[in-house]
Amino acid sequence: MPILEDYYRILQVHVLAEPEVIESAYKRLAKKYHPDINKSAGSDARMKKLNEAYETLSDNDKRRVYDAQRTRKPEMPNAASDIKTPPKKNEDSVFPPPAQEVLGQYFDCIKAGDFDHAYDLITEMDKKNITLDDFIKWQSGVSRIYILQDYACQADKLISYVKLGGRIFSQVVEFSVQTVEQNSVMGRLENDTIGKKVVLEDRAWRIYVGFDDIQPYIARFEELSGLLAAKSVINDMVEHYSYKDSGTGLYNKKGFSEAAQREIWRYRRYGNIFSLMLLEVDLGKDIIRAKSQDLLRYTAEWAGKILNDGFRKLDILGRWGETGFIILLPETDLSGSTKAAKKIKNFFEVESLIYCRKTYRVKLNIGIEEFRGSLEDTIRNLNNYIAIAAKAKGSSIVCDKGIYE
Repeated sequence: MPILEDYYRILQVHVLAEPEVIESAYKRLAKKYHPDINKSAGSDARMKKLNEAYETLSDNDKRRVYDAQRTRKPEMPNAASDIKTPPKKNEDSVFPPPAQEVLGQYFDCIKAGDFDHAYDLITEMDKKNITLDDFIKWQSGVSRIYILQDYACQADKLISYVKLGGRIFSQVVEFSVQTVEQNSVMGRLENDTIGKKVVLEDRAWRIYVGFDDIQPYIARFEELSGLLAAKSVINDMVEHYSYKDSGTGLYNKKGFSEAAQREIWRYRRYGNIFSLMLLEVDLGKDIIRAKSQDLLRYTAEWAGKILNDGFRKLDILGRWGETGFIILLPETDLSGSTKAAKKIKNFFEVESLIYCRKTYRVKLNIGIEEFRGSLEDTIRNLNNYIAIAAKAKGSSIVCDKGIYE
């Protein structure tokens, strides 16, 4: 499958960016790189790419097709560059081209997971020892552990009248195959060189497998697949509990900070704006009277659900204290974050916090700030805004422009 252009990278937007964000990014970049304005070399090509990306991502149907193609089979970074194609020998012409063609077809099938077709390419003699079902079990097990990324075949030797597995073949070509595979258990790319034989059987070139009994190999890879499944479960648990708050399912401070660093990188590289919002659910004197940690936990879960439902998918939400939350809004300036804060404030006003059959009054203290280059300074300012908002009688939003109640 050809490698797709990364239209999101070209337009410098998040993969979940909404249509208005994509349009805004395109207009901003078009002003910068249009050939009528930008006279530097390559501006024509850059503008052409911008138009191509915008034409696809601005159309819902085209974007849906593009996203499906883009995520169908993730590319492994640097896999192709790890292959060193062996130098072509002068004597290559003596090797029958169909032998190399059938070997290429075989590895293409393995790479694509088309094991039925790969089975058609092995010798009839091998098929007497290996059924189609066993061949599929074997190759499926191998592919779960070693995911083939790329390969290069080099014909090494042409031999006549060779006895293999009790049968004499009139012609046999021995190949060296360099592979790049993703080791799923170890989580790394690995280079290897394996030998393969292609034989002339009944006037057709076939792949010689050479296993009298394939069951031990099937059992081996089933065992490794079990280890891989266990590793996957453990990794999922570790990742979830390392970066997520168990009560709300939102990011914890560690997870949020790492996610925010990706937006900071985009800000510094491309100048993409974003804003931060700090929100505190204040129960006031009610929580003092209740003296209940259970109430605090319930309040955090209740508020987390409202926030999760109220923000966009591309926004980054984290828990920031017992009943505090922090939200990063990509592609959003101060004006946009003010609108988002007012919207969330309205959501909380129509929801009731009911715990143990008692309704509690909720006050929201919200601080908003457009990011200017330092996460620490931005959070420090937000904490100051929260302190100001806490002194107001009702729910309020504070930023460097003033206070909104």
